[in-house]
Amino acid sequence: MDLRSPTEMTVSSTSPRVLPLDPLRLTAALCMLGAGLMHLMIVPDHAEHAPAHAWFFAVSGILQIAWGAVGWRRTRPALDLVGMVLAGSLILLWFVTRIYPAPFSTHPEEVDGAGVISKVLEAGVVVALAVAVAREGGRRWAAAGVFLSMVAAAGLYAGGRLAEPWLPSLWGQDEDAAGAAEPGVHSHLVGQRIRLDDQPMGPWVVRVLTSPYPPRPGDFLVEVRVKDAGTGEVRQDLEVWIEARRDGEPEASVRVPAAQNPFSLATVCRGCAKIPGEYAAQVPVPEAGIWLVTVSVDGPEGRGQVGFSERVSSSLGLGAWMSALLPFAGLALLVLGYAALVRAFPEKS
Repeated sequence: MDLRSPTEMTVSSTSPRVLPLDPLRLTAALCMLGAGLMHLMIVPDHAEHAPAHAWFFAVSGILQIAWGAVGWRRTRPALDLVGMVLAGSLILLWFVTRIYPAPFSTHPEEVDGAGVISKVLEAGVVVALAVAVAREGGRRWAAAGVFLSMVAAAGLYAGGRLAEPWLPSLWGQDEDAAGAAEPGVHSHLVGQRIRLDDQPMGPWVVRVLTSPYPPRPGDFLVEVRVKDAGTGEVRQDLEVWIEARRDGEPEASVRVPAAQNPFSLATVCRGCAKIPGEYAAQVPVPEAGIWLVTVSVDGPEGRGQVGFSERVSSSLGLGAWMSALLPFAGLALLVLGYAALVRAFPEKS
């Protein structure tokens, strides 16, 4: 027998139902949101030199944020399974691409801070959801999440490899001037890009930086540090030349000498290296396109030469557009999150 008064029954039947919060699912949603935001943050860094990776991170970040927006409260097991597969497959794919070449690239990716943090957050998603569904008697859902994560990671990697020949425009810039595969370096300084990092070339070992990043038609700075391959000593008594030619042209259209920086770091010297003792030159690239840059070093021990390709764009690239749109995307996510909270926890009259 229901002992409530008619008034209490009317209020209870018409008042909105407050959904209970599950700490485990709330933790999973917050971790997923954090991982998704980190993926969106690194999109501009990859957009110019690896368009396929930029699109992958953009789609992954959007999917993770979308799941976090709806998976923070107690929901159906199927949604928990989607969250486990989404986070788990990205973790497995990250480990695979640190051992084997990533799709649309010729070398394994580097282990960096942003990647480690995002994987820790995704591991928090998997653990929280697995414990939540196992606690409610859904051990089969947890096992299915692990299995489907492996299937999804294998499918993404194999699919990316199979799509490489059909989407050449999405490849990263990993070819050197001679046409052989040259490992790119995913390291970015302020306005600079490391093009070659301790690259052997005959009796020398060189590091080459270019700026600005991404390059536009005009002049861009090429900075070279030369070490003796035998002793590891930085050499300052050599002759360094920088050549550039358009892809497809037989001869270099630009050949300029690189000058040392004999001044202090506070001295502004156009065309000089920013670090004393290193070499630099302003290389004119008047047109957009793929430019093949060659660095030559002459010294008493012999001559060495190495090259790389540089994509010069006359318009805003994907990275610039992503950088411009990310603040608006963040604002839209805040508005959607607020609307979801208001709907889940309406005010009682």
